[in-house]
Amino acid sequence: MGIRVRLYSRLKEAVGRDEIILDQTPKNVGELIEDISKIFGEDFKKIVYQDNRLRDNLMILVNGHSIKLLKGLETPLTETDNISIDVIDLVEIIGGG
Repeated sequence: MGIRVRLYSRLKEAVGRDEIILDQTPKNVGELIEDISKIFGEDFKKIVYQDNRLRDNLMILVNGHSIKLLKGLETPLTETDNISIDVIDLVEIIGGG
């Protein structure tokens, strides 16, 4: 059995669906991102990567925990893991008076 990945915001719009089910479970998060990139191509890659590395505003959760607090791209995966990927866009508001 494969692994289920939930997509949100711009990623959901780019691939045209909110969920992906991969036939094979990747060994880790890095392989997962590469596998999804191969399926959805440049539109997905432009949202996920900047200067050949993951964008700082990309949020990847494994079982509700950010990979930044786990082992990053080396975070291991199993077919029972809950994976969520989102892009967090912040707009800085400057006020004055």
